[in-house]
Amino acid sequence: MMDIDCTTKDSLLQIVYEKGFIERQKDISLKELVELDYYNASVVISILEKCGVPAKDELSSRQFAGMFMALQHIPEKSIHLKYLYAVDQMFNDGSLNIEMYVLYKDRVLMYQNLPQMYGTQVKGGKMYKVDNIDSVKIRRNELGLRPLEGYLKDFGIELEN
Repeated sequence: MMDIDCTTKDSLLQIVYEKGFIERQKDISLKELVELDYYNASVVISILEKCGVPAKDELSSRQFAGMFMALQHIPEKSIHLKYLYAVDQMFNDGSLNIEMYVLYKDRVLMYQNLPQMYGTQVKGGKMYKVDNIDSVKIRRNELGLRPLEGYLKDFGIELEN
């Protein structure tokens, strides 16, 4: 864990956002990407542990997106479940959008070898397992998410009938 000054969390998270989004656009090696993910996650985890989950009015939407991205991309599967409470709180406070929230929830389920609820996770060129495809479509529709077929098409995946 890093030594964090809670009064500077906004500037730290701005850097996490910029590194997380901008660096991913560059042609960097897998090793550099993993190092970046670990660094960003260590900043976010240190903030959560020392300062708690920030309130909506404490950070910008980009800074919250940086927090989300750092947690979402950490390679340690156990971290996802441990910090699900923070993602839940940020979503319930309106700091994260529904797309981020369901992506994280499905990632946690996948890492527990459970079926995902919203069909957001792709593994090995296929949609990771779901319990019932019709239920997934209904859930996505109820939350105002784009149709599953269109989402999967972005990954070059055709939904099997």
